[in-house]
Amino acid sequence: MSTTPATAPAKGNSKAKQWIGLILSLGISGAILGYLITHLDWALVSTYLGEVNLWYLPVAIVLLLGLGWMRAMRWKYLLPNREQLSVWRLFEATMIGFFANFVLPLRAGEFVRPWILSRWQPVSFSAALASILTERLSDAICLLTFLVLCLNQMASVPPVILAGAQALGVLSVVLIGIVIASYLLPGKVERLFHQLVSATIGRIAPALATRINGMIIEYFVGVRSIQSFRDLFMVMFWSFAMWGLMAGWYQILLLAFGEHPSLWVGMVLNVFVALAVAAPSAPGFLGTFQAGCIIALSTLYGYPKEFAMAYSVIGHAMQFIFNITIGLLILHAHGMKLGQLKEQKGAGVKEVSLAGQAGVSVPWPGRQVSGTETSLEGDT
Repeated sequence: MSTTPATAPAKGNSKAKQWIGLILSLGISGAILGYLITHLDWALVSTYLGEVNLWYLPVAIVLLLGLGWMRAMRWKYLLPNREQLSVWRLFEATMIGFFANFVLPLRAGEFVRPWILSRWQPVSFSAALASILTERLSDAICLLTFLVLCLNQMASVPPVILAGAQALGVLSVVLIGIVIASYLLPGKVERLFHQLVSATIGRIAPALATRINGMIIEYFVGVRSIQSFRDLFMVMFWSFAMWGLMAGWYQILLLAFGEHPSLWVGMVLNVFVALAVAAPSAPGFLGTFQAGCIIALSTLYGYPKEFAMAYSVIGHAMQFIFNITIGLLILHAHGMKLGQLKEQKGAGVKEVSLAGQAGVSVPWPGRQVSGTETSLEGDT
């Protein structure tokens, strides 16, 4: 029996959603950039750009390399068969993922990175993809914690924002509790999540509930890869260390502009830029990166918007050039081309979409499932 009638609508819907996502992303970036172009004194922005001390930039580049290495170290603790994994290969896959995010739409790096790793290391695509969801949860815990600390030390924060920060602090504690409970009792917690989704969202939007249940499955695939409580601790250790170093990067950039503010300013930049770039945007976080810098520096600390814009231009350009250069060097070293990443990103979106509809985890198209594939059955 032909399956064309059943699969054609799904393919069409997936394609339409990708186009909607792309248009929305470009629209958000365009709106932000349009506002900035028409509301800033660009002669003053140029003046601030001319005052940058370039001697600080090599230090910032070294910190970016350190951040990539830290991400690789953390990733190792979220994958099965970690004893067989090369941190160098994890670093390379991480950097290619960032490269893809800067040149391809819709955060293609989130699919490219696990695909690259599944080619180079004994890890299935589905296990690598599941680990990224666990990464995002640990990142959220770190950023929420840093946000609460930052806003609580600012005397001029409006009471409403401060109350919001305290509420986010409670959320951070809840997320930490969920991570620990997921590790200690994965089967029970997973069933509880599925039951809650079915009893709430499932009654209103069954299709959305199916997708959320698919994400829950992927999350617990990642959790099951954590082999001990020490490994869970190391995941959080590297997460906090990584985001702390990222705050240092923003602080170094302030020094390059001749500013010597409190260390909290770098941390605030770190948090608000990370939150801003989480929104849909053009490749490379164009527009949202600038918005995060302006909110942190101008709205919260009173710097001129032109200064914040100049700061964002240098910071964004540094990250763009760094990630593009490192990504191209790694691709060249492995005899790969950008076109291969584009093809596999499209295949990955399709595969994940089908997995979400079925509520299961699947490997990369055409890849043989080996013994490294993490099981979804039973409690561990």
